[in-house]
Amino acid sequence: MKNHWQTTDKLFRTGDMDAYEMEAGKIYADLRETWEQAVAEVLLADTVAPYRSDIQTRKVRFLHDITREECDQVEAAMTECSRWMPGHTKPLADGTPFPDPAKLENAILELEAWVKAINSRRNG
Repeated sequence: MKNHWQTTDKLFRTGDMDAYEMEAGKIYADLRETWEQAVAEVLLADTVAPYRSDIQTRKVRFLHDITREECDQVEAAMTECSRWMPGHTKPLADGTPFPDPAKLENAILELEAWVKAINSRRNG
């Protein structure tokens, strides 16, 4: 995602806004999918997973430390990604400008920091 972001940032800097918004939208879609995977693998400690029929009950013990703040971060990030990714209808009258590369990079770094914080806390 970081490499894709660098290419997308160049589009922004050269003024190709249509291409920038298209590629940035793809990054937001990838970011949303990555958040979903991080929730399953990191926050829920791989206790449950999409398309897996079993629940890893021995891993439930890791779930005691989930904080409200971590849940709020997931909700805010997923909402933001959904707003800008392709395939989601955007309100016509909203008028909010498409996020610039710095905001997009911050979204990527926020996910990275969220994963690192949870893993660090759980792995000592």
